[in-house]
Amino acid sequence: HRLFKLLIDKDMTPKELAEQANINPAIIRKMRKGDGIINTGVWSKICCALGCNIDEILEIIPCEQ
Repeated sequence: HRLFKLLIDKDMTPKELAEQANINPAIIRKMRKGDGIINTGVWSKICCALGCNIDEILEIIPCEQ
């Protein structure tokens, strides 16, 4: 997971990220487990807190046709 690698690189805990991004820590736990759908507003808050672009924490995999 790119997000959690970036947290390690920035020496930040998931709890600290949740606090800085002003999101519920349960959302970070869901991300770690790969559960559920995370809305774009949450991703935006995470990017602001980490000072990164979305492509640094998410990998877009094209659909097969």
